[in-house]
Amino acid sequence: MKLKYITVGGISDLTKMDDIIKILRAAPNAELALDAHPDDIKMGTARRVWFENILRTVKNMSRNLHLVVRVNGQWAEKFCCGNIPYDLIEYFYLMRKTGLPVIKRWQINIADNHPGVFQSGNVAKLLKNYQNYEFIFQYSPKEYRRIHRLDETGANFSVIYNINNTLLPPMFDNHPQGYAGKISPENVSERIARIALYANQRRDIWISAEKKLKNPITSEFDIARALKYIKNANAAMR
Repeated sequence: MKLKYITVGGISDLTKMDDIIKILRAAPNAELALDAHPDDIKMGTARRVWFENILRTVKNMSRNLHLVVRVNGQWAEKFCCGNIPYDLIEYFYLMRKTGLPVIKRWQINIADNHPGVFQSGNVAKLLKNYQNYEFIFQYSPKEYRRIHRLDETGANFSVIYNINNTLLPPMFDNHPQGYAGKISPENVSERIARIALYANQRRDIWISAEKKLKNPITSEFDIARALKYIKNANAAMR
């Protein structure tokens, strides 16, 4: 089992650019998660400027730094109908000098969407048309039918599981898989060992942490905890 990405979530427009660069450079498999929600980015102002500054910084760096955008709300529903949301198009097509996307991985958070909003055929066409991108869908028991319908189309996509709820081998083992759920710098080694019990030992996986990277006193994102999480995760794989 190989740890392809160690994803850091929970940053905000209060997070300093120097700290963001520290995260991205902490390890070759470090990845930064950016949340995209209509209520945030469509506001314009500081949030959008901050978001675009991160993309511009990554775009201009020679090293291939990893970003994943987690799409929420009505924008996620657009994806679930097989469409790229208009407000995200410029970010979706933003390319590095190598010709690869600045944002290669897109996590479509479908858990809070209306159950009827998932057109598996149209989603499969979107995925087929953009094979240079990786599309990720959250798994929970209530999402099984939607993901199963997409799986039946033969589309290539990835699935992220909540390790707290996943006590059996993943439901869609034929797709790349990630794991989240109360992962912290202190327990990441134990969590990786737990994942290894039911993940294919020959496959690549990724892990994602957010809430446990906050300072327990201030409840704000803590760069020191994020760096410790990345370091401890890679140490657990040795």
